Amino acid sequence: MLTSLRFIDERGRCLVRVRSWFAFLAITLLAVAGLSAARSAPVQAATSAPFRVLTFNVCGNNAPDNYDGPNQKGCMYRTQDLADSKAWVARLKTQILTEGGTTTPDIMMFQEMCAGQRDLIRAQLSGYQVAWVSFRPKGYACHHWDPDNPDKSFGTAIFYKGTAATPLIKVLRATNYPTDDKRALLCVPAPVGGRQALVCNVHNDASLADEGAHETVVQIQSWAAGRPVILGGDFNADPFDPQLNAYYGIGGGAGPFTEVDQGNRQHFTDSCRRLMACRTGETTTAPGQPPSTEPARKFDYLFASSAGISWTARRVITPTRLTRIPDHNALRGDGVWVNAAEPSAPDVHQVRPLGWFGTADSDGWRGVRDMSVGRFAGRDQVEDVLVRRWTGEVQVYPGLVGGGRLGRPVTLVPANQGWSDGKKIVTGDFDGDEDDDVAILWSSGTIFVYPGDNDGHLSDWTMLKSNNFFSDARDVAAGDFNDDGRDDLLVEWSRGSLFFYPSLTTGIGLGDRISLMDTDSLYVASAEIYDAANRAKATPYGLLAGDVDHDGDDDIVVRRNNGDLVSYTLTVSGPTTFDLSTPTTIHQQPALPTLPTLPVNDVVGDLNDDGKDDLAVRWSNIDTTALHNADLSDARRDDLLFYAAPKKGINPTSPSGVMQVDGFGAGLEDSADVIAGNLVGGDNRDDLLIRRESGTLSAYPGTGAGFASGSVQIGTGGAWKDARDIVAGDYNGDGHDDIVARWADGTVTMSPVDGAGHLGQQVVMRPAAQGWSDAVEVVGGGDLTGPDENGRTYDDLVVRWTAGSVYLYPGDGAGGLGNRIVLRDADQGWQDSVGMTVGRFTGGTLDDLVVRWRAGSGFVYPRLAAGGVGDWQPYRTAGTLTAAEGLAAGAFTQTGAGSRDVVALWDDHTVQLYPADPAPSDPISLRSTGGDIDHFEYAFDGATTWSKVAAVRGVASVSAPQGAQQVQVVAVYRAGNRSTPTNYQLPA
Repeated sequence: MLTSLRFIDERGRCLVRVRSWFAFLAITLLAVAGLSAARSAPVQAATSAPFRVLTFNVCGNNAPDNYDGPNQKGCMYRTQDLADSKAWVARLKTQILTEGGTTTPDIMMFQEMCAGQRDLIRAQLSGYQVAWVSFRPKGYACHHWDPDNPDKSFGTAIFYKGTAATPLIKVLRATNYPTDDKRALLCVPAPVGGRQALVCNVHNDASLADEGAHETVVQIQSWAAGRPVILGGDFNADPFDPQLNAYYGIGGGAGPFTEVDQGNRQHFTDSCRRLMACRTGETTTAPGQPPSTEPARKFDYLFASSAGISWTARRVITPTRLTRIPDHNALRGDGVWVNAAEPSAPDVHQVRPLGWFGTADSDGWRGVRDMSVGRFAGRDQVEDVLVRRWTGEVQVYPGLVGGGRLGRPVTLVPANQGWSDGKKIVTGDFDGDEDDDVAILWSSGTIFVYPGDNDGHLSDWTMLKSNNFFSDARDVAAGDFNDDGRDDLLVEWSRGSLFFYPSLTTGIGLGDRISLMDTDSLYVASAEIYDAANRAKATPYGLLAGDVDHDGDDDIVVRRNNGDLVSYTLTVSGPTTFDLSTPTTIHQQPALPTLPTLPVNDVVGDLNDDGKDDLAVRWSNIDTTALHNADLSDARRDDLLFYAAPKKGINPTSPSGVMQVDGFGAGLEDSADVIAGNLVGGDNRDDLLIRRESGTLSAYPGTGAGFASGSVQIGTGGAWKDARDIVAGDYNGDGHDDIVARWADGTVTMSPVDGAGHLGQQVVMRPAAQGWSDAVEVVGGGDLTGPDENGRTYDDLVVRWTAGSVYLYPGDGAGGLGNRIVLRDADQGWQDSVGMTVGRFTGGTLDDLVVRWRAGSGFVYPRLAAGGVGDWQPYRTAGTLTAAEGLAAGAFTQTGAGSRDVVALWDDHTVQLYPADPAPSDPISLRSTGGDIDHFEYAFDGATTWSKVAAVRGVASVSAPQGAQQVQVVAVYRAGNRSTPTNYQLPA
């Protein structure tokens, strides 16, 4: 529980301590009330009663067929009889639900539960309603919980208080066909903490497309309809798994939720020590039982709507005798709903474009629902890749001449225009103008065609046939099967038949149908999808079209539910005349129980610019850790791989190429630090050093305008993994910057660099016995002491200790350090600092210190020649640096003794360069951290008409019109709450 809170000012000074959550809440309300009195018409803050939620994977069905035999495997608890089952429920109640007390959670979510367990728990806990979804109609060990209970199903449950409501259930798209589970999202409207909320429970895993993340979030937001959301469950993914970007609103995520553990600093990693929130947390699974070497992991989560939640406490509870062997722990969260009166005022500053490596693509192909190929951008004949994401956003990745490369995506349809309500998009030339168009089969069974112009735009739609004509259609594909220069439509119907509809010769429309396959021919409609023995007969996974045999005519391509990919040659020679071949196998899945390599997306088109169609596949979980990719030498996760000769058959692990996207791909998602130093080039201009989590250190040379796209690796790969701090500066007096590192054991070393990125012999500046293991951070790379008696200047080091004191250690120019100078003692220390940066900010002859505080503010402390530091000067206001993982100050855009530029590494792993002297043409960065920022509104030079720009992860960018002198910016929550304006003066 929260027992003590400190309110600090922007310099980190403690103003008052609060000893309880309710006192804190009262102070918060008073503060907001004060703001409301001073400002006109803000949205009033509102709070709710405290509430408690819990999630627990009970492992209720994990047991072998010989449950009663000697081969006791699996984690399910071995019940002996009904009395033993009831005793199990009593232990669950005491250990997990009430923890020995009488208070039960408001919400309880269970995964891997048998219906018998569900009913036994309900019998012992009064006052709860239960929402349930069955993943499997009969769990193979569920009969042991209560032999007399006729319901032997297996699934997930939500226990909630209040009036019974109709559960909302969505079966999620699977890619791992052999599983007999149908994983589903379970939600129910329920009162939580005095408010109507949507409570959702998931048990997602790698059997689902993108681990079910993007489909889950889109469906939840649709059902929520503005209500706050509680989401919990077993996600089978670690916090930094890229798929979890769909949930988290921090650390590269674009999600709408706050996780219960993201403020739990006790479990932060080293790379998160400078942040207020981090995607880490206490582990919730037990280590694997020998001989398994599986480590304990965080797989269980509690998320809630970011704009309305304040998590006040969290707890991981270890069960005893609730499973046969240790499996999952329970995760509990306490919270209150708190609607902020307004967002924080946005940070507005000009940034310098960094070229191709300056933006991290945290989506990539993740969240892609379907994709197709056509000519939509560039006014050229090179085919592009069109994707529709679960949000409904439709993007085009322009194909580039040379093949195998795609440009940065262009948005054709924004996410808020409703294209999430479609079953399938297909592309083709339906109007005969030689530019490709987009056809979408809506969930209602209506098909619209949107003509494209090959320049990034779509025209108004035209309906094919009549409204709801295709309501019984399962899938569609487009291709030119009658050689008239227009694409036709293939329709797969829900009874296993396949029809061909030719395009009209004028306008946009379809002629009379030709029946290619009768009912139960393309598949057997009665075949059970989840029956592995019948998968080849069951409903197909995907219908495609393209010239996969390179004979000049389009073919029909079908991905069956057993994972096989087959093609049919179709020749249409008249209104009722056609020839359809027997299927040819392109890719055959191995026989069970071998784990197959299965696709998330298939697409056919000319992707290597050679005039012939290729097959492109985004495989599910292509990485070296997947069992079915053990022999893949250069495995990649989430790549779009293409196969140039698909008719001859493909080997999933041997693609012809990888579709590389220009503009993304510097690998900044694993960045740990940014550092400034002149290590390469010898031009007196600083380079940007990026240290990655893997331990590599790369130098991107400064160009004056930004940084070079190519980098020079400093040291061997992984050499810096155990370094706690890295500083670049001249510490041996040779005129070249060196690398100073503080290591895990407290040792401090200096590695000289020769100006070309090569390391010399390492020198120990502080041995482990006299080391700085008690330091919080070490920074440097600047002169804070001035010239010595001979007029020479050397770079120095600044150390902040755990007690809060700050010491300056002058460099002696020979790889050593002088006597310490106390900049701050413990009584006046900087305990609430989250990071320091050395650089020239005040125009003096000495470098200064920028100190960042937990409040998200930053202040400059000038170094005084007489000793110590001077009074603080504002650098950034509270809240603006909350999401900054690190700042590096250097002479990136200029040389000499002027003020330094600053590079910021943000928690979404984007990197921005803030020049000391911005040019009028530099873009204006808008950033607001915390809450659910929907968009920014801005006006130049006092204009009364304001413009609007959407926020992505709380960030947007705008350009100033020529001659503009000032911009005013407001951040706006999704609920409409507005911030105070920020005024930014533009350079002349």
